[in-house]
Amino acid sequence: QLVQDCLSGLPFSIPQIQPGTEDQAAGSPPLLPYASVGEIAAHRRLDDGRFNILVQPLARIQLLQELSGDTLYRVAEAQVLEDIPTDSGLLSRMGNQARGLFIGLIPASGQASVAQGLAQVPADRVPDLISGSLLNDQEKQVFLAENNPMERAHMVYQRLIERRAEQLQAAES
Repeated sequence: QLVQDCLSGLPFSIPQIQPGTEDQAAGSPPLLPYASVGEIAAHRRLDDGRFNILVQPLARIQLLQELSGDTLYRVAEAQVLEDIPTDSGLLSRMGNQARGLFIGLIPASGQASVAQGLAQVPADRVPDLISGSLLNDQEKQVFLAENNPMERAHMVYQRLIERRAEQLQAAES
């Protein structure tokens, strides 16, 4: 139902559940306060009724309160978090470096498709886009709460450097 409702262009978010509350009664465990919101940029319906979707991130949000509704999914009021102005040239250079490091972490069989997909993303948006696959749950909350794009890019870049070092160390073993 969520995908069907969002195909009309409505934005959506899938916030993280507070750790340790996953088994909470009533099926509505508390949510962490920060999330990203996006819209479905492309989709393909599968034969079994499920969807493959490509989500275009739009903004970072802070959840304010959960709303009651008659949908199969949870609905909340949220506030968009604004970024502070930053040096776009420096952010783009950092994004290009992050793009290269990220592609290098992907197994060779998938590098071409990841590189092709990331080539379509403006360099200054790359750190935000790849953060979800690099940061742990606690780091994601810090990342999403941060209003300085350079600080967010630095968090992602540091994690990429750590992953690359781990990859090289494993190759030497």
